Amino acid sequence: MNRPAAPQACPGEPSERTARPVRHVHRDVAAAPFIVIWEATRACPLACLHCRAEARPERDPAELSTAEAVDLMRQITAFGRPAPLFVITGGDPFERPDLYDLVERARELGLSPSVSPSATP
Repeated sequence: MNRPAAPQACPGEPSERTARPVRHVHRDVAAAPFIVIWEATRACPLACLHCRAEARPERDPAELSTAEAVDLMRQITAFGRPAPLFVITGGDPFERPDLYDLVERARELGLSPSVSPSATP
């Protein structure tokens, strides 16, 4: 049976495809995490059956306050360099009115925050 020809590399690309690591770890991952995922809220305007976040329409009063969230981020920076990847998720983290402030504060502390929203309009 004839196999189809392998796709040709695009101009400027190496001829062999190799996976590039998203981030090379220079630390003992047993001593500090590579990634921290923080469920900042369970609030979400959707009620998706597949969602593991147990989302609800309103924010929970027991969620971390802005000051508590900043303290959490300080604790994450204590793991040292390179800082763990920091993902803010939920529910929908955009339901937090302080989300932009939290992202800015995370950057000031030396974290590289990522936001994982529910992608609702």
